[in-house]
Amino acid sequence: MAGSDASDLGVAEAQLLRRIEEGCSRQELLESLRSVFARSAQLGDRQRFLAELDLTTRQLVDPPALMQATARLLAEHLGVDRCAYANVDNEAVFDITGDYARGVPSIVGRWDVAAFGPSCVADMLANRPYVVEDTDGDPRIPPEVLVAYRATTIRAVICVPLHKQGRFTAAMAVHQTQPRRWTPDEIQLVSIVVGRCWEALERSAVQRTLAESRARLEYAVQLSGIGFWYCDLPFAELMWDVRTKHHFFLPPDARVTIEMFYDRIHPDDREATRGAVDSSIANHTSYDVVYRTVNPKTGDQKYVRALGGTTYADDGTPLRFDGVTVDVTAQKRAEEQLRDQDRRKDEFLATLAHELRNPLAPIRTGLELIQITNDASVVHRVHQMMGRQLVHLVRMVDDLLDISRVTMGKVQLVTERVEIDHVINSAVETVRSLFEKNGVELVLDVAADPLVVQGDPTRLAQIVANLLSNAAKYTPRGGRVVVSAALRGEQVEIAVTDTGIGIPPEKLPQVFEMFAQLGQSIDRASGGLGIGLTLARRLVELHGGTIDAQSEGPGRGARFVVRLPLRTIAHEQRSTVAPVPRGASLRILVVDDNVDAAEALAALLEISGHAIRLAHTGQDALSIAVEQRPDVLLLDIGLPGIDGYEVARRIRADSSQPQPMLVALTGWGAEEDRRKGRDAGFDEHLVKPVDHARLAALLAAVVPRPVQ
Repeated sequence: MAGSDASDLGVAEAQLLRRIEEGCSRQELLESLRSVFARSAQLGDRQRFLAELDLTTRQLVDPPALMQATARLLAEHLGVDRCAYANVDNEAVFDITGDYARGVPSIVGRWDVAAFGPSCVADMLANRPYVVEDTDGDPRIPPEVLVAYRATTIRAVICVPLHKQGRFTAAMAVHQTQPRRWTPDEIQLVSIVVGRCWEALERSAVQRTLAESRARLEYAVQLSGIGFWYCDLPFAELMWDVRTKHHFFLPPDARVTIEMFYDRIHPDDREATRGAVDSSIANHTSYDVVYRTVNPKTGDQKYVRALGGTTYADDGTPLRFDGVTVDVTAQKRAEEQLRDQDRRKDEFLATLAHELRNPLAPIRTGLELIQITNDASVVHRVHQMMGRQLVHLVRMVDDLLDISRVTMGKVQLVTERVEIDHVINSAVETVRSLFEKNGVELVLDVAADPLVVQGDPTRLAQIVANLLSNAAKYTPRGGRVVVSAALRGEQVEIAVTDTGIGIPPEKLPQVFEMFAQLGQSIDRASGGLGIGLTLARRLVELHGGTIDAQSEGPGRGARFVVRLPLRTIAHEQRSTVAPVPRGASLRILVVDDNVDAAEALAALLEISGHAIRLAHTGQDALSIAVEQRPDVLLLDIGLPGIDGYEVARRIRADSSQPQPMLVALTGWGAEEDRRKGRDAGFDEHLVKPVDHARLAALLAAVVPRPVQ
């Protein structure tokens, strides 16, 4: 029983005792007893009502539902026509989201406090109950305000404000459609209920916040894969959630013991984990360890990180050991892959240095031979040798540039209808000398009927050449390599099969990866850069095809199969290329900041009968161009000061001078570089080292201008 209620009942009992002591009449005594019993019954009804109110509101968390339930219970207890709870905005607006109405309209909505008169406003701000027994006769309600009461069918009202931290925050009101004399108990009850409703709303807000936080935490835990565990000490049964059991390959209903915990950990990690647990408990330190868990049925493994700590009694006795587990398998495997990629990168760089030295060594020796001998036959042989080594060097650089361009998506295929036998023949010519040097037999097995695909003939030949080169490197002397092409359904299948060293099963998935090397023995110096197969795969994919590697293991050879979509066309007559005629003598300006490169190219062009001038900067090039009026400018892009693009733009902008052919000479050959050259005004784009046959063809088409 509330304190005020008990006090009221005590007063009534004291009055009864005083009357007995004063010798009151029997009738007066009966009236006093009836008063005490009535007061006791009223207080009992109030306590039962408040108990029901608390029980009902504790089961609700939705604010409108809670307000409506409170209003209904209070209205039914007081027998009024309407009851409403309102939050108050800025001490000026009733915001009603839940009410109870019996035979009258609901007043859910927003109402200005001032609409109910200045007396209402004053009482609300002063934290006093506003009580009206009959609106029609209350002098505090002016006629203009009475309209609002009538519009809401209010004749009698109790409105009790609630102040929090000195501000008018909420209110509870009961309405009657007829005049009513309100008792002090009724006014007091409304005051009690508005406070309890506020407390219930605050409690529901906390419950909602906790529920939302719990839901977010659970969602985050599910996304993160974190598992929770705990166990009382000394160790007996371990309490694990479903995720922790999953980390240990256990079903959700498994009963876990300390023995099972250690049994599921990889033997190599078991003792370290046991030591970490014991050390954490003994030394009052945190527990943080990574171990592998093993599925005893399949052998599957996971990397798990466990973090936790110990709870101790006041005397230091360890009571409980608990924490979390996280599956870090993906992270660990990514780390292993990064370490493997880093190792392969280092191996690639070492291989690159070795492979570059291979052609450079004979070239250097050849230069020294030319200096000390006048024997024409020796010079001729050295010249041929140096040419072969240069081709090999250029091919390696081209492969490096190609793999870079393909990786960045900058390779543009120039597609046409291509006959596969032409592709294979071109590839064979490219690698024939490698097969002859290694003593490996090369056999062609190509279908007689034309096999036609839509593709870039140069890139398709590069794919086959890379596969043949790879087979030649890994096939011992006396071995055999077969390149075949056949129709398989709607695809053309090109296969390169060798009798070489084979591929271990565990390395098959890696053969097309960057920098992969199948063998590292010192006696096999032809391991290559490890990018040829990667480049082949990516070029095949650009053509919409597939490529795979097959091998029965070490010493059993290997087979690489390329599948390309078939394109059916009528047999086209092969065209022949006419020889490039030798052109007239031209005035040529060679511009390159590499003096040796510029002079070597100038010497070659002078032997061909052209008049050559040299420049090594962009500014010199512009000056000589005005003086010489060349027919052709062979222009390096990466010049100091004014680069080749700017030189080209300035020459094209000078309409007073005859316009020469502008040919870019550069180490950059991507489509983006060619586009920039065209935009600057270049007619042609040649990639270093220059293909002299192609340069000769370009120059043969130029008509020299008369000397002025």
